[in-house]
Amino acid sequence: MAIAKTQLITITSNLANLDQLLMRFIDLQDFHPVLSTKIVDSVHGLTSFKADNYCTGILNELIQIEKEFDLNLPESEIRSLDYNFDNMRDTIRESHEILLERVNKIKENQQTINKLSDTLKHVTNIETLNVSLDDIFSCEYINSRIGRLPNDSVEKLKYYRNRPFLFKSFLVDQNYNWGMYFTTQEYEREVDNIFSSLFFERIHIPDFVHGTPEKARETLIEEIDNLTKENNLLKNEMQKTADDFKDRLSSIKSELLFLNQIFEAKKYVIGFGDRFTISGFTEVENVDKVKKQFDGIEDLEIEVRPPKSD
Repeated sequence: MAIAKTQLITITSNLANLDQLLMRFIDLQDFHPVLSTKIVDSVHGLTSFKADNYCTGILNELIQIEKEFDLNLPESEIRSLDYNFDNMRDTIRESHEILLERVNKIKENQQTINKLSDTLKHVTNIETLNVSLDDIFSCEYINSRIGRLPNDSVEKLKYYRNRPFLFKSFLVDQNYNWGMYFTTQEYEREVDNIFSSLFFERIHIPDFVHGTPEKARETLIEEIDNLTKENNLLKNEMQKTADDFKDRLSSIKSELLFLNQIFEAKKYVIGFGDRFTISGFTEVENVDKVKKQFDGIEDLEIEVRPPKSD
């Protein structure tokens, strides 16, 4: 394999030209710049332009928003050094908070829907009792718990058959035995501990549910339907909000990606007085391309030397 011949190129100019030069530098192909720290640390009087990249944190939050809300922000060709990180950060955080508020409300409603659905399943199961739920839960001497027990825990109940409780099963599915248990107030804590150790998942009947299981079922279905409609409305609002923010966030993303390249490029810049320099290697046939990349920049020096030059 032939070894490619390279040349050491040193680009020097006034500090006033730094940003203009870096805008072209980031598009440079087949050029291998030298980190400023490799030179600054060994030569007295030189300074490095490597600094904290303020784009990173803002860009990461924007990317998080994009993934979290599936925005698919398109990138545009924005190359401007007229930027304000505070304005960008405020816009991103404002949009994030508004979208997150919608999402959290949707999640909260969905959790309620799931709980009510479990309750509905139980209420439907005990419909044959034809007894008011208020009567069941207001018993003076008997305490009851509605919930579901993992199927592999049902067999273990026989180890506690001498304890003062009654378990009534209403439905058995693939994973759970849905039912309720009864005990007296005197043994309430002991029996609760027994069922808790067997991973009984208690289902609480909402305060707004009253009457017979049939009436309770109607109330639950109505509430689930209302919450579902509310969630559909929230989802539409969230999509509209996301669309409203999309253009602005796309512009900010493109601007940040560009500025991020500029900030990253500064780790190759060496300062001395009111001037700066960037050094790097390129193959002999690319030297003219490198020179042409910076055409039109005043007070610019490009020195080409052998690769082992100091």
